Amino acid sequence: MMRLGLGLVALFVVARTLGLDRGVGVLSGTVPGTMAEALAGLAFAALWFAAVLLAVPLMVAGLVGRPRQR
Repeated sequence: MMRLGLGLVALFVVARTLGLDRGVGVLSGTVPGTMAEALAGLAFAALWFAAVLLAVPLMVAGLVGRPRQR
């Protein structure tokens, strides 16, 4: 669980670094420059929602479900 959550956050960071957030305006009805930019914006929005809504509970579940070692 922990690895999946960290993987989602890592994908989001990579998408942000690559500049995919420039096309996210397609969600508000703003016309993007190209179809590729619109698709990149939709992919970035999906990754953002995954990082915010899925990654945190997955990482918490990974921490709670981990057996305690002493």
